[in-house]
Amino acid sequence: MGWKTFKQYFGIKHQVCVRNGRIIIGSPFVSDIASVDMNTGCVSCSQTFPDFLRKNYPSLANADPAEILECILAEDVFEKSVRIYVLEGHDVVEKFCEKPCYPNVTHDGVLIYDRDFFSVDRDVVVRAARAYFDRRCESAAEIIEKRRAEIAEQERSIAEWKIARDKLSGVS
Repeated sequence: MGWKTFKQYFGIKHQVCVRNGRIIIGSPFVSDIASVDMNTGCVSCSQTFPDFLRKNYPSLANADPAEILECILAEDVFEKSVRIYVLEGHDVVEKFCEKPCYPNVTHDGVLIYDRDFFSVDRDVVVRAARAYFDRRCESAAEIIEKRRAEIAEQERSIAEWKIARDKLSGVS
């Protein structure tokens, strides 16, 4: 994967990461100002910033998709390979990066954004993940309890309405 080669070749100073088969160019405030499809080399800009590439990276704006794909398919070369641990889905996985801090990117293109879910210490990530999953469970339990109370209220209403209906059985 050549996200770093791509970034260097086109002189991109903004954040670059890989997400859902796209190289994303962004900033701390707008994470997806522009993107590149990693299968086609086609570039697209956010509707909010349609002139971003033309103004900031004209060589990328004018590049042929084949030229872009050549960069993306190139083998990246990294100065360092620092082992870090990352929460990915429900698992703590090992990855490598040059600098284990925001706004750097792992060798496979994941933006390092939260120190609790990215660390050189696996135990830090495991503790943070457990706390995160505990909060999610508590939140879900609260939602379930609220829904149960709403269901109980609706069941009481149904019972009252049936009694009222049955009182009217003989009335036309």
